[in-house]
Amino acid sequence: DDKKDKKKDKEDKAEDTAERELPALSIEDAKMLKDLLKKTVFQGVVVGQIKKVEPHPKGDNLLVLDMTDGGFGQAKVITNCMTVQVGQKVAFAPVGSEVFDVEIGLSTEVKAVKLKGLNSAGMLCSEKT
Repeated sequence: DDKKDKKKDKEDKAEDTAERELPALSIEDAKMLKDLLKKTVFQGVVVGQIKKVEPHPKGDNLLVLDMTDGGFGQAKVITNCMTVQVGQKVAFAPVGSEVFDVEIGLSTEVKAVKLKGLNSAGMLCSEKT
């Protein structure tokens, strides 16, 4: 009996891990899923690495970062995140990326901006972004 029970348990586990077909989505559900994915997918966001951290010369609560842009390029980014450190890997949205902005409830394109006289070529992403 123990061998039969073990064999049945093994078969049950195999069934649980086997591929299953998902039921077809209704048109409304498919549209809702597509809209949800648009809001949650970050396009162009990369893993960047912070190479240098300096205080902003004109902003007490800002830092100037030199960082990799996820490839072989470099980017200068102005941030208000005061806990970043050299060597840290972060979610980085370079200019042209698209991120979901929870404050306005829409996706928005990241643009180059000037903050207190210095250019910023993107932004760091947080769980709020």
